[in-house]
Amino acid sequence: MGEALYTFEPDLSDTTMTLWLSLFVAIAALGGAVALYRSKSAASDRNYRMLGAMLLFFVFLIATATAVFSFWTTRKIDTVYIYENAIETPYGRVEFSNLKDAKIETQRQPSLINPSIARSSSKMLIIIEEDGKRHLLSEENYNIQDIMRKLREVEKKSS
Repeated sequence: MGEALYTFEPDLSDTTMTLWLSLFVAIAALGGAVALYRSKSAASDRNYRMLGAMLLFFVFLIATATAVFSFWTTRKIDTVYIYENAIETPYGRVEFSNLKDAKIETQRQPSLINPSIARSSSKMLIIIEEDGKRHLLSEENYNIQDIMRKLREVEKKSS
């Protein structure tokens, strides 16, 4: 195994922003829930304070779960390396001799009201091994056009 010819770093700016924003919301919601729970006021307001504390605690739980999954995503998405005889993705290494196909497909999400209209779409680079294992790389995290171009270029040289 030699030195990587090309290295493609993931773009995690959106995920990182979501992580920090959800952590901020979680801390603020927990602080608000504790403040409402501990505040002293008239007995008639107690039910409203407890309801507010409970709702803020639910916001805390949702924001914490969002932060955990955003953190997990930033750890899962890793650098893509292209070597002279293989490509290495976060899902493993594929030797060019085991590479069945590599293609870019557009994934469309249909509208709930009219299924013939696409609500949103994103492009995915799909690398298929001979045994059927697939490596999916999204345009949201990688420059898939550049990866595909370099992959084809190096694959031709190694053939």
